[in-house]
Amino acid sequence: DTDGHAHLSFNASSKLWYAYQDAGGGWHFEKVNTSDAVGSAYGTTSLALDADGNPYIAHLSYPGTGSYKMIVSYKAGSAWQSIVVENDVSGYPNLAIDSQGFPHVVYMGKKYGDYPEYKWNLRYAHQDETGWHYETLDVTNIVMARPDIVLDSQDRPFVSYADYNFLAVVSKTAPPDEEIPTLPNAPGSDSPLITPINGATVNTSRPLFDWNDGEDNVGVVSYTLVITSDIVQALMPAPATVYQLITTESDYTPAWDLPNGDYTWTVRAYDAAGNASPWVTPQQFVVNFLNRVFLPLVMRAP
Repeated sequence: DTDGHAHLSFNASSKLWYAYQDAGGGWHFEKVNTSDAVGSAYGTTSLALDADGNPYIAHLSYPGTGSYKMIVSYKAGSAWQSIVVENDVSGYPNLAIDSQGFPHVVYMGKKYGDYPEYKWNLRYAHQDETGWHYETLDVTNIVMARPDIVLDSQDRPFVSYADYNFLAVVSKTAPPDEEIPTLPNAPGSDSPLITPINGATVNTSRPLFDWNDGEDNVGVVSYTLVITSDIVQALMPAPATVYQLITTESDYTPAWDLPNGDYTWTVRAYDAAGNASPWVTPQQFVVNFLNRVFLPLVMRAP
């Protein structure tokens, strides 16, 4: 756990046990499942802790007749509870808990075929606010799959397992990101554009362009800044009346001098999927930079 203490789950005498280590190094043992409704614990177990340190255990149970059941047992307060995830399964569960505290389990599904070539489907089940959801990840003659599962930072599952020929890894891709970024107004302003403010006169030929950070469900990765003027800007990288650039920061200082004159500027934000925010309402500003020219002083005799 986050304090460096060990937690274990195991079967002994057809009962499921949970063990944990305290701060003094001592071990504590709890019998998890004694309910006849769930049955006797059987086979391998898999233990994971949620963000609050509560234990979840995936394991098989055998009710005495019929098929094995895939169970997730978890501790709620001081009491243990068990959920039957799926009936008629074969075993080797592996468990992960997502950032919302929901369990994800992979395991070998129903057995078919004849000895010695038994086969199993690879099953994946996960819980969310609406209940349990199930998928068969592979139906290509898996033998003694012993799957493993990890979740990435976006709670997407990655599953490894062994079939007849090789070790395989499958992953669940996230749905396409279709949410567009936004550019919220700067504090105390009715625009995301911070400086130059609308109607400002700046006395530098290289003004700082600064705007509020964009927001996105995944993250903003870049901005497009557009500077517009009726002036043919010969000192720009190329003569133009519109200059557009892409930056990963929410501010920019030109690397060239802007000639004196009237300008407008605007920005938009992009996320990694290429979704773009609407263009911000442009703001106007004036560059009025006095170029001082110093002439040499020539002294003449009277």
